[in-house]
Amino acid sequence: MITAEGIRSEFVWPLAKDLAKPQRGQQLYKDDPFLRCVESLVDNRRAWLPIVGKTKRTEPEPKLAAWLVKQRDKMQSVEKLNHWSKNVTINVKEFPLAPNSKRIIATAKSILYLIDSTNDLVECIGAAFGQNAKTESAGILDVSIPAVVFISNSVESGGRAFSGDPFTGQVSAFSRIFCSDIMGEKERNFVPYYPHQLYTQFFNKNGKKVANKGANILQSLADLIITAKGVLIEPSEWRVL
Repeated sequence: MITAEGIRSEFVWPLAKDLAKPQRGQQLYKDDPFLRCVESLVDNRRAWLPIVGKTKRTEPEPKLAAWLVKQRDKMQSVEKLNHWSKNVTINVKEFPLAPNSKRIIATAKSILYLIDSTNDLVECIGAAFGQNAKTESAGILDVSIPAVVFISNSVESGGRAFSGDPFTGQVSAFSRIFCSDIMGEKERNFVPYYPHQLYTQFFNKNGKKVANKGANILQSLADLIITAKGVLIEPSEWRVL
């Protein structure tokens, strides 16, 4: 007799420690303390890469600078109206120069990491962004199951990172494929990381969730959202931690 448990056991993503061939961490395109820590987990067979790309995404510096100015201006407006103050910013000089004089916006060669232990993920959050971020993330995530980190390298200031494809489609697909088993039962935390998006990009001027498809999908599928410089958003109530 075929049972649900039998079917479920045939369609399980392995843990890094159970892979037949260990993987090695990759060199980052852009230094990122959080991803550097996650890559060290790959080296130590505590995380693995189901997808590895080779594209080194770049943007002209004037376009990149204009996007960052728009993000900064929106943050200042939203923070003033809502009495928020996270004291974060993104500078165009943080992005490495490519040989063609454009700026490299890619961070890692993979946009997806499967981490054996959510506790390890929480430790990386703490190592990169501080004790408060570690404490907050530990209180939100289910540390009894593994985790998936999805990276969006978008810098565009109009909300495309969380309102348009390919990012919205990737969030939906990857969270379903890697975070739920074939019967639809949750088996991993889903944590999207937006290293180039200030946290206020996810809110309207009144401090409420932006009204678009992508934000709705994030709210329903993500367990924690990490924005630039480690500002955390709790998706179910869409609040800044």
